Amino acid sequence: EKEKVLDLLASYVDARNPDIHWSLRVEAILAVDRLLSQDRSSVIYNLPINMAILKSLVIEVDDEVVLIAATTASKILSETNKYPQEPLPPVILPPFLSNFFSTFGEVAIIAILNLIQDLLAEESDRSEITTRVFVSEDSAVSTSVVELTTLFCSAVKAWIQSLSSSESTDLVVKEIRRRGLTEFLDVSISEMDYSRMGEIKVLRRTVVHLFECLIRELSKDV
Repeated sequence: EKEKVLDLLASYVDARNPDIHWSLRVEAILAVDRLLSQDRSSVIYNLPINMAILKSLVIEVDDEVVLIAATTASKILSETNKYPQEPLPPVILPPFLSNFFSTFGEVAIIAILNLIQDLLAEESDRSEITTRVFVSEDSAVSTSVVELTTLFCSAVKAWIQSLSSSESTDLVVKEIRRRGLTEFLDVSISEMDYSRMGEIKVLRRTVVHLFECLIRELSKDV
């Protein structure tokens, strides 16, 4: 019963759920926050909840929602005293992502790769491409796929080093390649205007380069 409640809350928190109004996402995140004080272990080890909070930090554009999500994310971390009471999203996202990997392991790796793959496809369809890696702390713009990939590569390297497992390395490399994230897929000029095509090529090349560098570094450590 408890897991069903948490899974339901996660579906309301999920920023990718188009049927949920931002105000309901706020209420759902606050409910998760309250549950942390009542049954902390159930929340911090619940994959859907953690994934939903992470998505809020990555793709949420509403200021109120993302700031509340950042505060809740800081409470999920084990060493909350290292962060301010109201941590900003760019501050809390890297440690939260690292904690996500250390808590859920390979399942978390696959979940983030799926998210990167989806965001890459979505950003390619947008009218404007976001390729920045560093974001101002007061920015209300969602994290770009380039920034998320950069954070992923850093966090996954640290996770693998902590395990010293060749099997984990093989899995990460396999999952990256299986999704074609190290392959540059060209775009036909007939599909869009020339300048737009150029922006998409930059986006894809950047993501491909980041994953290629990650695989090379992981291969050196095997």
